[in-house]
Amino acid sequence: MGSTGSIVLLSPHCDDIAYSLGGSLAAAKLPLERCQIHTVFTRSVYCPFGELPETDVDGITALRLAEDHRFAEEVGVAVNHYDLPEPLLRGGYPSLESILVSRDRASCDPILDAAREVMLRIKRDRGPSCVFSPLAVGGHADHWIVRLAAESVFEGMIVYYEDLPYAGYFGEDRLAGELRSLPPRSQAIILPDDGWIEKKLALLKVYKSQIAPSDIAAVIASARRIGGERVWFRDVSAAAAAGIAPQRQEA
Repeated sequence: MGSTGSIVLLSPHCDDIAYSLGGSLAAAKLPLERCQIHTVFTRSVYCPFGELPETDVDGITALRLAEDHRFAEEVGVAVNHYDLPEPLLRGGYPSLESILVSRDRASCDPILDAAREVMLRIKRDRGPSCVFSPLAVGGHADHWIVRLAAESVFEGMIVYYEDLPYAGYFGEDRLAGELRSLPPRSQAIILPDDGWIEKKLALLKVYKSQIAPSDIAAVIASARRIGGERVWFRDVSAAAAAGIAPQRQEA
């Protein structure tokens, strides 16, 4: 489809695209009329700054979906939600600490098949020419699962984004280690902060049930270190389809 197909922004949870690409969307660094957010894991009990009890799955899920819809409206892109459950709801992850896993551990999660079905549905119904996937910096199981599912369905179409706020918490050496999971010969594109950081921070406050001051600080630290938001690609056609120009920088 070349540069006329949709640009799919895969978000493991409500808030991940805002964290990792919110500045670029706020500043229209991507063609907004072609962008679609697809949030995969929406059934949730995680609401650290809300007033709902952890047992209120329906209430927390509805609150987080509403936050995601508001963000999408603010930046002017479509958003689609799927009803896969987060780790604490599906078993095998007894604590928040246990959801940070290796690629191999994530590849054994039975929900990977359901995530692949979501990707196949997106491919069939949306006809993307480019797909933004989490890189899984930080090792969140759901970020790995979305990445693995995307790689199995969207070969040659993927641009990886660095997962915030995780990447912002890491020093240079730790982040370099995380980037080793990139496909060989991947190149970086920096979507520069040309004044959008304050708008991004304001947009993140839409997710008031989720975001701590330390997360905001990590987002700021990452933007200052990189000079914006950084994404990675191996296939030039994927970057071209998103309308972004590559820089020379290899992982």
